[in-house]
Amino acid sequence: EEGEEAREAQKEEEEKAAEAARKKAEKLAAKREKKKAETSEPEEKAEEVLVSAAEPEETVLTVAPEEPEPVEVIPEVPEPVEVIPEEAEPEEKTHRPEEPLLEGESEFDRSIRVFREEDTGTVREPKKKGAGIVRAFFLVFFGAVFIISTWSFFENAYEKYKSDKIYGKLQEQFEDIAFEDDTGESTLLTLLEADRKSPATPTLDEILENGVPEKDDPGRDVDLERMRASLTSLANINPDIYGWIKIPGTTVNYPIAQSDDNEYYLDHAYTGDNLTNGSIYADYRCDAYVPNNRNTVLYGHNITTGTMFHAVEDFFDRDLFDNAKIYLYTYDGVFIYKAFSVHETAYDSGYIRPYFTDDNDFVAFINALAADSDVKAKDLTLDADSKILTMSTCTSSVRSTRRYALHAVLVDSVTDK
Repeated sequence: EEGEEAREAQKEEEEKAAEAARKKAEKLAAKREKKKAETSEPEEKAEEVLVSAAEPEETVLTVAPEEPEPVEVIPEVPEPVEVIPEEAEPEEKTHRPEEPLLEGESEFDRSIRVFREEDTGTVREPKKKGAGIVRAFFLVFFGAVFIISTWSFFENAYEKYKSDKIYGKLQEQFEDIAFEDDTGESTLLTLLEADRKSPATPTLDEILENGVPEKDDPGRDVDLERMRASLTSLANINPDIYGWIKIPGTTVNYPIAQSDDNEYYLDHAYTGDNLTNGSIYADYRCDAYVPNNRNTVLYGHNITTGTMFHAVEDFFDRDLFDNAKIYLYTYDGVFIYKAFSVHETAYDSGYIRPYFTDDNDFVAFINALAADSDVKAKDLTLDADSKILTMSTCTSSVRSTRRYALHAVLVDSVTDK
């Protein structure tokens, strides 16, 4: 009905336009007739002049009638008429011939059986190849990231478990050793002085078999015997044992190994087992007798869970830097150090040098370390006779060539030599 009304309205508009055009044409024709009548009067007057002038033989002046100026007729442009397209009548759906009922089949079952996608009235758009490739790429990419992250998480958790299992029991053996008394003074120096009077130190197996001597036995000290016996017992497991390092107030409490290179114990425990966390180990160039080294260099991983040499980062704190003592145990005695420099440096900056040409070379080296420190040491003397300890660990960045370095100077020791 709406289409029919539109067509009727269009027809009326066309008739009105035609009527208007006809009237304008008639009006224009009337104007032309009037103009033509006005121009015919001068022609009649001119003929009269010619007749009267014929009687005398005089020159007859013929006046030509003025030609009317052409009138430009501008045809009127009819206003555009909006043509409303007729709505196409919806095409009647062609129905497939009704499928006959199968034996034992209900009407509902038949409707399900003969149902097709086109019966829904929707048209599925064809899939774009490009979109499918992009979707597949991101699916594979994020799937790979998830798998790698999950594998890394469980691998780290397993390595932590292995590390705790390997080092946990050892740390318990050294946990009860008296590093300081209630006043903060070292008791180990007193213990080692007393041990010098002892003709022999029993091994851990001997202590377990015969019992630990009483505290009041002359020339004996339980803590000292346990420390040296533990080192001897570790050496029976692995002759590469160099000593033990402990820093009270931190997580550093580990045996120290040493091999003929600086690579093996990066990924091996002190027992020789494969271990990503590795070991704390001494530079292969360092002498087993610590006082012979001007710079005793130790290495350890920076494990983000806080183990191994992660505590080196903690020395950037002024309180720990000023107050912490570093204990290094070897078969020859106990060596106690105080920090004088902590800084970040390049792995090849020379901060792990064990050898020096002369005293001046060494003094220039330790002065440069002190100058590079992020925390400045108080009341420590550094000179040509100083013995220093360097603890090196990687930074937290993955695959970084940067290192955290902690340098400490020997402030106290007792040895048997």
